[in-house]
Amino acid sequence: MTRTLFILVMILAALFRPAHAQDSPLTDKPQTNDAALREKAFNLLESAAGQLNTLQSPENRARLGANIADSLWDHDEKRARALFALAQEDIKAALNREVDDPNDMHTVRVFLKLRVDTVERIAKYDAELAFAFLSATEPTSNKELVKQLTESERGLELRLASQMANNNVELAVKLARQSLDQGLSNDLLVLLKRVDKKDKSQALILYKDIVKKVRDVNLEDDWNLRNFVTNLMYSFKPSDNSAFRELIGVLITKALALGCANNVTEDHRTQFCGWVASILPQLERLDPRAVQLKRWAREGNDANISPEAFHELREQLAQGTINDLLAFAARHPDIAESVYRHAIRRSIVANDFEMARKLVTDHIADPRSKEILLVEIKRKQEWLSFDDKKLAELQSQLNEIQPANQRVQFLLDQAKQFSGNNRNAVLKLLKQASEMADTMKPGNEQTDVQLKVALLYCVEKNERCFGIMESLLPKLNELVDAAVKLDGYETRYVRDGEWNMSANGPVGQLLTTMSLNAGYFAWCDFDRAVSLSAQFDRPEIRLMAQVKLAQSILSGPPKRQVTSYYGETY
Repeated sequence: MTRTLFILVMILAALFRPAHAQDSPLTDKPQTNDAALREKAFNLLESAAGQLNTLQSPENRARLGANIADSLWDHDEKRARALFALAQEDIKAALNREVDDPNDMHTVRVFLKLRVDTVERIAKYDAELAFAFLSATEPTSNKELVKQLTESERGLELRLASQMANNNVELAVKLARQSLDQGLSNDLLVLLKRVDKKDKSQALILYKDIVKKVRDVNLEDDWNLRNFVTNLMYSFKPSDNSAFRELIGVLITKALALGCANNVTEDHRTQFCGWVASILPQLERLDPRAVQLKRWAREGNDANISPEAFHELREQLAQGTINDLLAFAARHPDIAESVYRHAIRRSIVANDFEMARKLVTDHIADPRSKEILLVEIKRKQEWLSFDDKKLAELQSQLNEIQPANQRVQFLLDQAKQFSGNNRNAVLKLLKQASEMADTMKPGNEQTDVQLKVALLYCVEKNERCFGIMESLLPKLNELVDAAVKLDGYETRYVRDGEWNMSANGPVGQLLTTMSLNAGYFAWCDFDRAVSLSAQFDRPEIRLMAQVKLAQSILSGPPKRQVTSYYGETY
């Protein structure tokens, strides 16, 4: 593979993220009137907000307050602003207290993360308030912490600017331009693309400033900067083509100044010259001087792929249909197969197997790749049906697995394959998995798989979800109580007298898994889910559970993809 095509493949790999086959929203009939359900959620949030002053932990007050404010903003902006102000005071105090030992430093890092999360929440609604919050919570008393923040604050500001680009483009661009004094980063590219969607003239201003910065930096010795420029060229098209010509001119000028028109031999020069040649194929039309770099072009380095084409491809991947992708592939044969592969994946996800097979047959040249894709299509189609023969095959495979936890996991893996396609099959497999989980040796593995079974029942809107959770809650309360007594021996479960929400230890991970998937409980049966959350003994855990349930209703039905603490899906 040539260097140019390698670069293109890397960019395509980043763009081509096929949708999960089970990512479609739940489409079951709503459990009640949507307006009434949302009103219940708002009432629950107001109740939780009224209890914040009963909490001892500044972290829990700030975390819960920021969560509630985020959900209340559109419903009651005045109340939300007041909650953000209270969170600001708790975070400010925590970041300016003395740090005496490593445990204190860990707490500081937790509050730094909470500070960033809260700023980004506020930025969705009010950019000026977000900056005021950022400034007000900046640590001043801890010199080491101030130094660390100086190095990381730029990234935070750029992420903040990206968040505010939809509402305040001018301020976002102002921040980005200020950050250029400290260098170039991929956060700038994210911001540039967002600004371009809202205001192309502002994006052009920022783009030209970036080009000026590229002129000043030392590209020949810094591969990170070269990677930034490569991404800039292939992933963004400015509204004014002369600005792109200027970038090309900057690169060619640097290359010629370094002697790339001649046979240089120093390693750093040859690497730089080869890099410039690899990203400038057939761009002599933009700058005739590019022909002087031909000596560095490797054989086959003639892929006629322009930045304009990649810009179009990004748009098609984000918003286009399968037919749009096919039309793009026809216009760009050099990367057509990669585009066809993405169209094939989309067809499989949409259960359009006839289209998927046709695309494989007509456009995939490699026999081995063709065979693999056809087998994948066949297997997906077979999964849509579930009969006695299929059940017998699964039981035969199950019988070959010995450890109980692996047997249950096998059943869960099979159940998720049918989720969204064959509810009866899912429920049969979950029933078997549930019975098997009950026979496992008590401990963390058993509780983990029982929680997974319950969540998958919730995905299917089956009341067995709550039956399992009601039996698990007393055990979870016992585990939390035991963890509090063991605080400091295994890990730190408690901070300022209350359970911390940082998911420390196995018990924290179990609770976090429940939190991440609160939407399945809420949309299965909101009233029953709230009643279940009331069974938590510790008030801070109870409040967090209720806030997550309310937020889940306000954010809409979840997708058919359950998430674990470690980011796994099942």
